[in-house]
Amino acid sequence: MSTRYKLNKDTMPSFLMAIVIKVVLILIAFLVQSNLLDYFETRSPADYTLIDFAPEIWLSLLAFVFGTLIIVISIASEKTPKLIDLFVTEYWSRLFIWLIALSSMENIFLHLVHGRNTIFIDNFIFLNNYILLPSFVIVAIPYIFYILKFTKSSNVIKKIYHENIRAISQAAENLPEVEVNRNHYQLLETINQLNDLLQYIEFKGPKGDIITRLGKSLRFYLDHKKRIPSSYFKVSDAIKNDISFRTLGEKYLQIENERTFYEHKILRVLGTSYLLLIKESHYDLASLCGNELYASARNAADLDDQEVVNTIIIHFNTILRFGINHGIKAREIRNVYNTIFHYSQLIHFFIKKREEERVVQCCRYFGFYANEVGKLSLSEPLFLFLIEIFAIEMQKILMSLNINGLSREHQAIVLRMFNDLSSEKRKRSFESQWLLDSGLRLIQIALCLFYMNQKEEKFLEITVGAIIKDFGHLNEKQIIQILIQDLTGLKMNVRIFGRKPIREIGIFTTHHTKFFYQYLVSMYLRK
Repeated sequence: MSTRYKLNKDTMPSFLMAIVIKVVLILIAFLVQSNLLDYFETRSPADYTLIDFAPEIWLSLLAFVFGTLIIVISIASEKTPKLIDLFVTEYWSRLFIWLIALSSMENIFLHLVHGRNTIFIDNFIFLNNYILLPSFVIVAIPYIFYILKFTKSSNVIKKIYHENIRAISQAAENLPEVEVNRNHYQLLETINQLNDLLQYIEFKGPKGDIITRLGKSLRFYLDHKKRIPSSYFKVSDAIKNDISFRTLGEKYLQIENERTFYEHKILRVLGTSYLLLIKESHYDLASLCGNELYASARNAADLDDQEVVNTIIIHFNTILRFGINHGIKAREIRNVYNTIFHYSQLIHFFIKKREEERVVQCCRYFGFYANEVGKLSLSEPLFLFLIEIFAIEMQKILMSLNINGLSREHQAIVLRMFNDLSSEKRKRSFESQWLLDSGLRLIQIALCLFYMNQKEEKFLEITVGAIIKDFGHLNEKQIIQILIQDLTGLKMNVRIFGRKPIREIGIFTTHHTKFFYQYLVSMYLRK
């Protein structure tokens, strides 16, 4: 659909409505039998004339309104480029300007025929000069303030968002093929407009509002998706011509079968926005992109839309990769840390829904990226912290799996992934550095204490075996020395169990500590 067609389509209704209003007023002037100018108690028909300065007032009013709009919109559009497009398609603004323009043309006509002094002409003069003119002059000032308010970024964002929601609501109707193409164009164009605004607007508030509304739009679409006819999801010309789909020609059939063109659009915009925001050091806004992915994945899972859940998980991995690559260049890991947090939230949600395969799938991704970060830590020690963050989140996942009573088979799979984090780090670090850096061992020991408290002997043995394997050729005395150091640190390190202190959850006691010492040493001697 061309831009010219779209503008003509949007412009004509307001012009036609203005003509309809003028025709109605003309009919009123024609049908009213009494002379409305008589209410002014003029002395003779010769006094029934136009206001001499009416043409100048009409033209001045048109110049005042239209000129002010051009100046205001032109200045505001430097910071909000899509504002001109919005004004051109804003119904009430166009209607008001068309009415002023048609009324000024009527006044010119009335100056030519006012000498006839018929009831129709006199009533026409009354409506044009004594009703419409003062009314439009009065309305012009608040209208200018309305336009000034209209140029505010938050209002522009709100208007685009409402157009997007309206297009989604229309999609539930049984639209013909031509209307589907137009609806696709409007749907994708509003997202493109929000994406462009995100790049041009400088303030964080509007940027955050755009990101939030992108997520809300996706969730609104998912809620209404089941009511949309299957024919609507066919890849139309509007979709093929959209910038986000021009390189996806080979995936058109897959997108049609999965019915995910709109999800792909929103998620690609969120992904590119995330990359832009981390480059601009907007860490909080980048984290908001991760939060919207998490909220949308929850919504899709609740609706049992597995294709969308898969797509969102893929995009989670994408922004995690973006964060790691940016961290290498900028020596900044906050974005990765925030993404891990939101990703972990999603896994805990899958645990509550008892979607065990999803949990294992996401933990595999966790393990993969943790080991990638481990490789990077050899040249950039800053990434050592991220390995521990991955381990802490996987430890919390293991605890949640056990507490919620999920399959022991899946718990064992995730536990092996967790223990592999330590072995990978052990392989890639110097022994002396590993002995001093006890972060991962603290997390492993904390998990051992949890399994002891839960009386999970099998999982405890697996985890202790991993710790012993990492000790390698050390003797018993060295192991005891390291454990004392680690367990002393564990006592102070409450972050391993979240916000609750270790004593509060009742697993760190003298009895447990002593028993764990004895258990680990006996296991080591047995090896």
